[in-house]
Amino acid sequence: MTKRMDGELRRNTILAAAMPLFARYGFEGTTTKQIASQAGVSEALLYRHFKGKRAIYLALKDYCCDQKDHISASIHALPDTTATLINSMYFKMALIFLGREIGPVEHRARHEQLTRLMAHSCLEKGNFARAFFQEHAQDWTAKWSACLAAAHKAGDLVFYEASDIDSLWFGHHLAVAMLMFTLAPQSVIPFQAPDKFALLDKAVLFTLRGMGLKQEVLTAHYEPKSLMLFTQTMFQ
Repeated sequence: MTKRMDGELRRNTILAAAMPLFARYGFEGTTTKQIASQAGVSEALLYRHFKGKRAIYLALKDYCCDQKDHISASIHALPDTTATLINSMYFKMALIFLGREIGPVEHRARHEQLTRLMAHSCLEKGNFARAFFQEHAQDWTAKWSACLAAAHKAGDLVFYEASDIDSLWFGHHLAVAMLMFTLAPQSVIPFQAPDKFALLDKAVLFTLRGMGLKQEVLTAHYEPKSLMLFTQTMFQ
């Protein structure tokens, strides 16, 4: 047991050292020598825990989401309803857009590194981003699809297309775009919202309306202040 714990600790030490390097230099610009040096181990020891640089790179998809998994599980345990669709969409978009500003310091740092990792991956071959989405994001479309079907059955939608999976990703993509445009100290886009919380509110409403939710349903179920408190408490 002790040896296994020591091995897990060493693996996590290597991953913690590798993440900011890959985030800064990308896959192509990072070497195992740099990772080993940053982790305070020899390259020989590094290869005892990972087959190579690619193995370390792809292992980060789980390392950077160790806290998000139990949070996602809590959301997926909720019933397939209109309210769950609204609440989970807000939560997911808040997690992406405001992840650098909510939760413990360690989570904030990993969120920023993950953002840079994803950007570098998309500029290269997309391997990390593709593996990340398959492992940690793909199941969200299944949940949202089930909730949309329930909303349709309840008469809460203006329109409904069960086969339109692409549109379920748009809220995610919008949150990512807003994050990218506000990474700099001064936002690249001159948004008119007074702060990021208000901007998030606008984006979530835009997304939910695009999914076809009726205004009276949003009025009845959408409470951004309560949803933000819930999002923040999930990281306590």
